[in-house]
Amino acid sequence: MTPMMRKVSLAVGAFVVLLVLAKLLGLFSLLSLRRAQAPPPIPSTLQTTWTIKFHTDSGSIKYDLVEAKPDADHRGCQYATTPPTTLDAKNLVVCQNDIILWQASTTGQQHDSVVFMTDHILKDQGNPGTSVITFLGKDGNSTTPPGLMAAPDTDWHDWYVVVIDRKTPTASAHDDPRIKVGG
Repeated sequence: MTPMMRKVSLAVGAFVVLLVLAKLLGLFSLLSLRRAQAPPPIPSTLQTTWTIKFHTDSGSIKYDLVEAKPDADHRGCQYATTPPTTLDAKNLVVCQNDIILWQASTTGQQHDSVVFMTDHILKDQGNPGTSVITFLGKDGNSTTPPGLMAAPDTDWHDWYVVVIDRKTPTASAHDDPRIKVGG
């Protein structure tokens, strides 16, 4: 055996010994575990019902409150914080499959409210295969049908909110808040 072949043989032997030692010490299993770890599971939440309460004031819409039941502390949507007055109705972030209700009020409670969106991201709660783009409310009652969110989406979607005051037509108003499903 030539000196060069002996050196190669020793190097290969040393490499094999290192591999065996590494295997015995469990180094490869630790390395493979680090790579194979699954991401942490998304916490399961209960379906949250969001009620956006608003009123007309001098021809414009003012948001009073956004209620979310259950809130994040009670396993509801992670964006459902307490107190509800901290939630922003004009830029609302909700979770997948949450229900959205709108509830208008006017001075004489004689009004029609129409909430609609041009995107088809909402499904009818009673018929999940059907997209809903228009929600109607009347005289202080919440809109029907309630909106059932279809899927998470990182884009903002615009609502179009109109309140027609039948008692005082000059008090009618409209606004264009936004909604996002998921963060």
